[in-house]
Formats: sequence, structure tokens, C-alpha cells
Amino acid sequence: MVNLQGEVIGINTLINVGPGGAYGFAIPISQARRVAQMIIRDGRVRHAWLGVAVGDVKDGVNLGGDGEAEQNGQTSKSGPARAAWVSQVLPSGPASQAGVHVGDIVTHIDKQKIEAAADVVDYVSGQKVGDKVKLTLLRDGRPNTIQVTLGELPARPGEEPAVQVEKEKVGVHLQTLTPDIARMLGMDAQTKGVVVSGVDPQSRAAKAGLRADDVIVEIDRKPVSSAEEAVNALRAGPKGEHLLRVWRGDTFRLVTIPAQ
Repeated sequence: MVNLQGEVIGINTLINVGPGGAYGFAIPISQARRVAQMIIRDGRVRHAWLGVAVGDVKDGVNLGGDGEAEQNGQTSKSGPARAAWVSQVLPSGPASQAGVHVGDIVTHIDKQKIEAAADVVDYVSGQKVGDKVKLTLLRDGRPNTIQVTLGELPARPGEEPAVQVEKEKVGVHLQTLTPDIARMLGMDAQTKGVVVSGVDPQSRAAKAGLRADDVIVEIDRKPVSSAEEAVNALRAGPKGEHLLRVWRGDTFRLVTIPAQ
């Protein structure tokens, strides 16, 4: 998508023209650029994570309708007319470690005014993992300021986070193959192996031709069934040369990771 000056302002994801009218959706170029830079730098997309669940405060009262907000004491009429309230703080998450409590009302993040739960999500998603943000809160009617260092969004329930093999050795990010992922990749659900979730540019893995979504089932002619097994196998060997049996598309192929 370009403007009248020929500048790229977005990437079209859907365009529809028909009896119902014409409409389309696009990813803003700022978001596409941020994702591209992240993939180049880290070999995968990393999402910033605050570690809370939030709801809306409207007219000084949370309208969730389940009474939970009232029980947490955050619906005081003396509070802001529009804000977000913390309905859950995830254990060991960045917000929990910084001292955020359930029932806190978020009015600002840094200098950005917060008028709804969506504002919290939008602001945090635009930050980088490791960034520090300042939360301006109301707790029991009193203002409070807390600095939180954003973490990385964990894998979804049932999925394991990617394990990275050191860049100076191989430069690949691996996840244990699950039945759901195997089916998505056109493999038998019982297949054991590891999925390549990212490859560091200029690494030995990249030079060998490994790609995201490749499934490694053997390393040096030995089956691997978890990310940890694969990492240990790839770290072994005095010269770092390994023979991998890889599933790609609809067939198996052999890939050799060259010496550094």
C-alpha cells in the first residue's frame, strides 16, 4: 500500500470488492518494519510482555458485570472516568516482580494516557523486550508509580519456548515437535523431532540452508525427540560438523552443518 507520494505505508492483507462494498485491511509499515528488524536481529519475533490481565474502567466503574472489580475495591467513584484496571497479575511475571497488584488502576504508561485495557495492550506491544516502562497507578485511591522491565511473552500453553543454540556455534532456534505442530506441517502426529523456529543470519545453520519450519528428526544418525536433545547434539563434536535428517515440505533431506 502506497500513498500519493509513492511512499510505502502498509502491507495489504485483505482486499475485497463486491456487492457488499469495497474494503481492505493492511499492516502499518511501522509494524512491518519492526517485525522485519526483529527477525533480522534475533531470527524470530519476540513480543514484549507485562504479565497482567486488564479490564476497562468506564465512568469510574468497571462494567464487567461479574462483581470481581467491586471485590477488588477498584470501582471507587473518586477514580478516573476512563482507565484500565489490573484483574490478574501472573506469578513471576514482570509486573509481579515490580510490585503491581490486582485492583491497581492504570492511568498512564510512561507519558501515554490509558483510557481502556486496549491502550495497555497497544502500548506494550509497541515496545521491545527488556524495555523499562513507568506505570502510573491508583491503589486504594492513592497515586503510585512503578517501573517495570518488560519480559518476553511466553509460549502458549502446551507449547515449549524456543531453545537457542549459541550463535557462535550454530545459530538456530529449536522447539520440541508437538502433535499439533506435526499435523500443521503435514507429518504424522506421532512423529518425534524438533522444529526450527528461527535461524540467525550469517550463522552456520543459515549457510547450510536450514529454514524456519524445517523439522529435524536425526542428528548424526541419532533420533532426537526434544529441543534439549537437539541442542546437546549440536553442541557436541570438536569441529561442530553435523549431519541432519530434515523434513521439509513433503520429503526428507540431508543437511550438513559445516565447520565454522
